[in-house]
Amino acid sequence: YANGQTCGTVLDIGHGGTRVTPVNDANFVMRSDGIAQRSPVGGSTQSMLMHQLLSKDAGLAKMGLTFDATADMDNINDVNYFTPPMLEDVKMCRIACFPGVGGSGAEAIKDEEYDLPDDRTVTITKEIKAACGEVLFNPDSFTPSATSIVATGVPRSSPLHLLDQYQQAVKKAAVEINKDLSYLLENPVVVCGGATFTTNFQKRFEAEVAAKPSLSAFQGGFSFAEDRKYSTFIGASIMGTLDGLSTLVATREAYEEYGKGVSMMWGYPAAEE
Repeated sequence: YANGQTCGTVLDIGHGGTRVTPVNDANFVMRSDGIAQRSPVGGSTQSMLMHQLLSKDAGLAKMGLTFDATADMDNINDVNYFTPPMLEDVKMCRIACFPGVGGSGAEAIKDEEYDLPDDRTVTITKEIKAACGEVLFNPDSFTPSATSIVATGVPRSSPLHLLDQYQQAVKKAAVEINKDLSYLLENPVVVCGGATFTTNFQKRFEAEVAAKPSLSAFQGGFSFAEDRKYSTFIGASIMGTLDGLSTLVATREAYEEYGKGVSMMWGYPAAEE
């Protein structure tokens, strides 16, 4: 709703991971079709990598900053999602737009200081910032530690790899199910999620897509709404104006009568009363 589409594909790269989901008539297509794709790679991956790199920084160790306590992960998330004053950047991470190309690669990234809650200052080097940005496109560059909380049994695939698997699954399903699923590739792919605000993400993403012939299957291209950080609010506001909303949500009365199980009901009978 927030992007003016009710049919198509959503690429959501958030803190908890990446998901490529087909949408039809504003509803998620059931995953039993084998089309939807997911990966644990996302903002949390960047945070875990930054935690590892800061823990290994000899200069910080001399300052007594070891980042080995459980609570230190909160500080890492603060660093990762830090918003400098008067800037639009929402992350300390930086992505090289075109690695190896002068002026737009990792060499264009600079060191930056960050004040921790205990008033100590930590320097996030350009190497750390570039590595934490690059992991979204090359997840194999990061090996989670034994204590890291990661999804088990799910391959750590990049968003581009998921899109490639997705378009293959769509084509396969169209043949096997004998159903017209062309709208999934013809409509623009809605790109959203907090990790997409990593500096230079869109430029790098578009460059990678252009270099991958198989992704030309997405005829509608990719949509990066400038106000996508408000998409949840915008979409919910639009949805709230629909006449049929009462069949899509549960009222307080329904929750009190049926409990948590109301989320598994279709049509929410109490909401229709």
